[in-house]
Amino acid sequence: MLWTTVAIADDREEARASVRASVARRALNSFGRPARQGRLAPEDAAALAKLQAAHDQGHLWEPEHADLVPERWIDSLFDRRNSR
Repeated sequence: MLWTTVAIADDREEARASVRASVARRALNSFGRPARQGRLAPEDAAALAKLQAAHDQGHLWEPEHADLVPERWIDSLFDRRNSR
C-alpha cells in the first residue's frame, strides 16, 4: 500500500501550507537515518534538529511552528508540478 499527501488549491501558498504537517512527518521518517550517519546537508541537519526538538515537546503540529519546515523540503518531498 502506498500513501501520499495531496493538496490542490488555486493559491500555491495555501496548498503548500496544507502539506506542512505531512512534510514534517515525512522529514522525521526520511531524514533521521541520514542525519545519524552524517549524510545530511548541514542546513537540513540543523532544521531536522529543530523539528525533532519541537516534536519531542509536542508542538510539531501547531500552526505557529510551521516555520520549522523549510520551503526546500516541501519542494523536494511534495512539490511534483515540475517533475513530469
